[in-house]
Amino acid sequence: MVTTANEVVTFDAGRERWRVRVPSRVVTAPFVAGERVFVMSVDRVVHAFDALDGRKLWTFQRPGD
Repeated sequence: MVTTANEVVTFDAGRERWRVRVPSRVVTAPFVAGERVFVMSVDRVVHAFDALDGRKLWTFQRPGD
């Protein structure tokens, strides 16, 4: 899930697993694929995190409109 404070939060069996703050407001629901969690922020940056520990894997800046 994503909080109003721009934190991506994951849960396992009802317990919080990890929490990571994203610098800009997140505009997508988290997308989980394999062992990765993806979100896109309002500044068109896609953030990829390791689903197991929340480690940032990479970011990708999308070009403007």
